[in-house]
Amino acid sequence: SAILLIMIPMGSELYEVGCQNCIPNYSFGPIIRNNYVLHYILNGCGKLYVDEKEFPVSSGQAFVTQPHIPVYYKADAS
Repeated sequence: SAILLIMIPMGSELYEVGCQNCIPNYSFGPIIRNNYVLHYILNGCGKLYVDEKEFPVSSGQAFVTQPHIPVYYKADAS
């Protein structure tokens, strides 16, 4: 799986941009950030957990994590 990350602070300026290739079963979090983060899934699939709710995510989709809310995400095994 590969994810493009764009971090945007509470204001309107771009904070950071990155790309990550995730190994099978890669996970991140739980984490609470102070900024918004836009994630775009380039390929692969996995799960996003926000406030203990599960959301499937896959290639071609995007999601935004909000400041001060715990999130956790995990790539699938394949």
